Amino acid sequence: MAPPIGAGPYLKETIMLKLELGWDPLRPDLANYNNKLRAAMKRLWQNAIGEFIRTLVYEDLVKVDTGMSVASLHDAAVSARMWGEVEANIAFKRKNTHRKGLTDIRGRYHRDMFRDVKAGVAAARKATKISFDLPVMEFNFSIEVYQWAFWEGRWDSLEKGADAFIKFIDDNYAKYMPGFEELFKMR
Repeated sequence: MAPPIGAGPYLKETIMLKLELGWDPLRPDLANYNNKLRAAMKRLWQNAIGEFIRTLVYEDLVKVDTGMSVASLHDAAVSARMWGEVEANIAFKRKNTHRKGLTDIRGRYHRDMFRDVKAGVAAARKATKISFDLPVMEFNFSIEVYQWAFWEGRWDSLEKGADAFIKFIDDNYAKYMPGFEELFKMR
């Protein structure tokens, strides 16, 4: 009997497989990531300043009489985009709308000046320094209103506000940071 056709030492089978992957290597987009990181850090910083202010104002740590003391937070509140809230809170709590006679931060009395919101806003210019120049971010606030400085030893408002500021950053840092997907763009 003859062997089947194609059988034997001459039988040859060929299998060819070809696989092509549509893959592009990951390419980091550092400019985009840095822009997102910068914007996130600025929002985090502004919101931490906002938490500082909320603590002082809404926990009633700085008492409102004429509104001058709380109004000295004006520049910080503007930076945190919450001056309207603070101003409304001052208006709600004011007991004396225009008290004549002002003691300046050095303890000098001026009988023709007024303690009011406008005087507090003017004091804010000297009281507040905010700098956002990555990697250094700075927020300095000093009391420039005599009656606040006089009572601060009892109120301890700046310490409580600073604690709220730091706690806000510690608790929220990760939520603000851009994700890994922002660094790499798949093409």
